[in-house]
Amino acid sequence: MFKQKSRTRRPGLAAVLLTVAALALAAPALGSRDADVAALQVALRARGFYGGTIDGVRGPLTTRAVKRFELRAGLPVDGTSGRAVRSALGSYGRHLLGSRPLTPGSRGWDVSALQFLLAWQGFPSGTFDGGLRAHTERALQRFQRWAGLPQDGVAGPGTIAALRKPSAGCPLPLAWPLQGPVGNGFGPRGNRFHAGIDIRAARGTPVHAAAAGRVVFAGLASGGWGRLVVVSHPDGVESLYAHLSAVAVRRGQSVAVGARIGLVGATGEARGPHLHFEVRIRGAAVDRVVPEKRYLMTPGPTPAPPEVLAAIAQPVIHHRGPDFKKLYADCLGRLREVFRTQSEVLLFGGSGTGGMESAVANLCSPGEPVLVVSAGYFGERWAGLAGAYGADVDHLRYAWGEIPSPQDVAARLGERPATAVFLTHSETSTGVVSDLQPFAAAAREAGALSVVDAVSSLGAVPLETDAWEIDVVASGAQKALMTPPGLAMVFASRAAWEKTTSATSPRYYWDWERTRKGQSTLDAPVTPPVSLVAGLDVALQMLLDEGLESAWERHVRLGRACREGVKALGLELFSPDDDSSAVVTAARAPEGVDSDELVLLLRDRHGVTLAPGQGELKGKVFRIGHIGYYDVFDITTALAAVELALVELGAEVERGVAVTRALEAFEHTPV
Repeated sequence: MFKQKSRTRRPGLAAVLLTVAALALAAPALGSRDADVAALQVALRARGFYGGTIDGVRGPLTTRAVKRFELRAGLPVDGTSGRAVRSALGSYGRHLLGSRPLTPGSRGWDVSALQFLLAWQGFPSGTFDGGLRAHTERALQRFQRWAGLPQDGVAGPGTIAALRKPSAGCPLPLAWPLQGPVGNGFGPRGNRFHAGIDIRAARGTPVHAAAAGRVVFAGLASGGWGRLVVVSHPDGVESLYAHLSAVAVRRGQSVAVGARIGLVGATGEARGPHLHFEVRIRGAAVDRVVPEKRYLMTPGPTPAPPEVLAAIAQPVIHHRGPDFKKLYADCLGRLREVFRTQSEVLLFGGSGTGGMESAVANLCSPGEPVLVVSAGYFGERWAGLAGAYGADVDHLRYAWGEIPSPQDVAARLGERPATAVFLTHSETSTGVVSDLQPFAAAAREAGALSVVDAVSSLGAVPLETDAWEIDVVASGAQKALMTPPGLAMVFASRAAWEKTTSATSPRYYWDWERTRKGQSTLDAPVTPPVSLVAGLDVALQMLLDEGLESAWERHVRLGRACREGVKALGLELFSPDDDSSAVVTAARAPEGVDSDELVLLLRDRHGVTLAPGQGELKGKVFRIGHIGYYDVFDITTALAAVELALVELGAEVERGVAVTRALEAFEHTPV
């Protein structure tokens, strides 16, 4: 739950103390800048007549651009921007701010003015483009939250009135003026809003802290920043000092006003010595600082072990040569072991979805009845694939997060026969893993083939292809098989192979028979991604060396640790709270927190990448993957980062408990 923010004035940070220049940055009153002028500049830029800064100042550059446009449009050339000019500007010139309610999807003069006002108040939307899309809506909601307004993302009269007021209720109006025209090394980049100020100064000039705080980043940063210092202040405010030639502080250090931060330089993408000073309110700036160390904690793709990456980095070999033929044979043999089958496994270059599509292409004919069972995003994908090939799809759809029932499948097949039943073993959008064996039995008893999406389950949880008599299993390399994306693999039973002889859907690349014939002589029908095959071969051997049963047990224990940690944060689980959730843990974001914003903050602030919600769960849940190359310390890292990010977003969580609970769950609950 978010705490109510005070509307009282807070100390300003928009002052950078340079020892040599003693320069103070202060924001002038909004009256000296006009949102309508900014909207005019946006419109003129969109028409190719203005290349300057979107600063809301009616200066000579803007006036000359107006006159050039008037001349081209056949209007009186007087440099004014009245109704005739706005009309000639088309969609960018329509609707003055306040003339209509603004909602997502709106476009026009008023949206450009809104974007300018948001930036002025310290909540830049990322671009001045005159379109009210997600980036502007998020900035608007951040402002509404700060101003104590309903967070509906709608720019109604109350919100517009609050935006037009001096920014006494916001802690930090951005420093103005923005120096330099578009394209200048000291100014905005392209059409992006430059959320700060560039101060020219001699190389080596000392830079001092504008306000007291704690250093959260100090060193070289990616993204063109060069040597960067980020200081954290109360209420989610940060100040940034970029392009330094030297850094005089360290991460975790507390600094007082006037403490030396570093020296002016020209590191990163700077085109000359200067200090870039920027203030951010809860990450509401355009350029994002991404920590150098990254943690990939999604259910796919998952991290690849160093041994796998080393194999991929070896010199490329020819796919018709004897060295690849041996590699090909070894990899195909190990795939059979992981699939738990005595039969061949087909290997394709492509994503896991490609393997799924190959199943539809080889088994279905237009107009043929099939049954799709879905309870999430990837179950819906089966329906989309089957429909694209013209199959007569009977869709047994469950609510997202619900666990499908084999009894329901048997009953539906009794009412409406089908030639194939398409199933999802692990629904990674919700965290639900189904027990495949009774579903395969229900399909078999009804005379239908069982076709399984095992993209995230193969190697992660028990999957006994032969023992459970499953007809088709499609998977991919980028999840529990610990290999970068780009390989799909498919098993087909004897019954499935017989069905391919009567299926009439067109196919070439995904033709199973063509691939089987090539693999039988270790002569791939098309050029395979040989380096990925080398990486997959190493990953499969690592998995088999660990033992499939041991890997399955490890994933169960990691899932337990993750769920206990999430619950210790006071969050509600969306995925089931049992050992079936061994692939991914899905958690609901707390009230008042957009899960997409949380995921973005985790990535940009802490270097931890989690998976957002998909489809109807977008903005509502986030997901932590724990299959493949993970151990319990990866889980605790993710939980610690979630805890920090939630605190930064204003949620109330008990600090330090999640990591302890996770470690206890992993250590004391053997499978």
